[in-house]
Amino acid sequence: MTSETPRIWIQRKHKCWYCRRIPDISQEKPAGLIHVDAMLWQNFSSNLDQFLPRLNSGAKCIYSIVLYILVPINCVLLVAPTILQAVFYQEEDEEIPWYIGNGTIGTVFLILLSVIGFAGHWYVVTRNKPLDEEIRKVCETFEPQFRMKGFSIKYETEDTALNAFSRFPTRAIAFPPVPVAEEGQQSDDLIDRQAWGL
Repeated sequence: MTSETPRIWIQRKHKCWYCRRIPDISQEKPAGLIHVDAMLWQNFSSNLDQFLPRLNSGAKCIYSIVLYILVPINCVLLVAPTILQAVFYQEEDEEIPWYIGNGTIGTVFLILLSVIGFAGHWYVVTRNKPLDEEIRKVCETFEPQFRMKGFSIKYETEDTALNAFSRFPTRAIAFPPVPVAEEGQQSDDLIDRQAWGL
């Protein structure tokens, strides 16, 4: 993702990406799109508003529960057996209960935590995937109109797949400038299609 291209950042790489607000793009037209009129931009943003607010739906709740509730509980369960043995079972001949002696509860809870974490990640990713496709279709639909103004549209995503569990996702809509010759050709093509009723 080059910095020179006008771009709207839907989601930047961030450690707390799931709790950051999806921007209202109707108010965030890039300064570089000087030839794109207000009507075109409003139509474009209105079509995207059907899908953008639904990205990462439920992610804040899921990841907050895992990180701020389940992880601390798991840490306590892993450390507690050692503390209990030191405090209550100091004599060598004292029989130590199995659930304290070998940290079974902490291990089981760790496995459960991993399953819950992956299930939450799977839920968010699978719900985001069709939304990404719809956003991409909107961009493709409006691309001929933006090309007439000298810009293309590209919906860019990184690390949004299910296997990108340890990386932070990125989403942006880029508007690469279209060369003058290509802009003219695109305008002629669009006029020809309209004349033929295509």
